[in-house]
Amino acid sequence: MNEQIKEVMQELKETAQAASDAWEFNEYIIEQGDLLEEMPKELMTPDAKIAGCVSTVYVYGELNDGRMRYNVYSDAQIVKGLLALFVRMLDGLTPQEVLNCPDEVLEAIAGKASLTPSRMNGLHAAFMQMQGIATKYKNK
Repeated sequence: MNEQIKEVMQELKETAQAASDAWEFNEYIIEQGDLLEEMPKELMTPDAKIAGCVSTVYVYGELNDGRMRYNVYSDAQIVKGLLALFVRMLDGLTPQEVLNCPDEVLEAIAGKASLTPSRMNGLHAAFMQMQGIATKYKNK
């Protein structure tokens, strides 16, 4: 597993252990979303929109100097925070490193945040979109 991913996973683990309850952990997740740069409106295209989400979610990615760059948006604070964690893990990696990111990352984030099944499905779709974008750029 890539070192950048490991660092965010370790931070998640430590934060979850230090949190007195689920609400305190969710506050951490929401704070992560507050740190995200605003996604430019022109990137909010139908191709970037994640279908099947309860909230409105967009995931856009591109290759820049051999590294993946992601922009994400959600109108739900908790989802925005979860997406921010994905960005912290995957932004700046090569397409192959993004594709090598194990599914356990998704489980670690979602499990600690106590998500509903519908939110979990949406989060999974966003993760798959990020990996799908990396696949598109893998051989470039």
